[in-house]
Amino acid sequence: MDSEAKGDETMIVQIYSLTDPDDVRSLVALGVDYVGVAPAGQGLRSELGHEAVRELFALLPPTMLGVALTVQTDLDAIVAMAEDVRPSIVHICSPTEALTVAEQRRLRSLLPEGTKIMKAIEVGGPETADGAIDAAERFAGVSDFYILDTDDPAIPGIGAAGQVHDWDISARIVERVGAQVPVILAGGLSPDNVAAAIRHVRPAGVDSYTWTNMASNSRRKDPERVRAFVQEARRAAAALGL
Repeated sequence: MDSEAKGDETMIVQIYSLTDPDDVRSLVALGVDYVGVAPAGQGLRSELGHEAVRELFALLPPTMLGVALTVQTDLDAIVAMAEDVRPSIVHICSPTEALTVAEQRRLRSLLPEGTKIMKAIEVGGPETADGAIDAAERFAGVSDFYILDTDDPAIPGIGAAGQVHDWDISARIVERVGAQVPVILAGGLSPDNVAAAIRHVRPAGVDSYTWTNMASNSRRKDPERVRAFVQEARRAAAALGL
């Protein structure tokens, strides 16, 4: 596990959820920064057994970080997963308030040394603004990254909905806490809208799952879609000096 998490230099490009070694090799060649996986046993899409996750992470060079998603709220279960899979970043994907600030602080002390925490915050329509901004301010001291994503009640945890949320709220979160906690924007991002999202929100990074999958197989990535996503994100970020 590489303990040096990127987040303060250039736009982070994160791609979820990897299941295949060839797809990971493709992301390495494209210079993707973070590679996300969903370890098995959580009832999630594109789950992967722990041994297979370790094999994917072993393909990553030191410049790329492995991210493991969890919807668990039991701290011991989260720690056990992290100890077994050894990600650079644990992505806390349970509902925004499922863990308290105190519990997340406790979790940080229990995780393997050097493991970072990426905290998911639900952002939806305008009615979610106050809660999302408040959460971003409260969890700032116990989070290494935020990922702002759209919730679908039919899917465990926050994200994987393939739906865009209110970017005005995300922009306000970046303004409030972005200097303290790097913010990764997720939720329905694709090669077609990622540049506009970066211009609107000015996040530290962007994430894609649904709209970089193969149309015929959600467990595999579409290499052309991923390539276009990375190129559009890099181009937009460079134009803004991000």
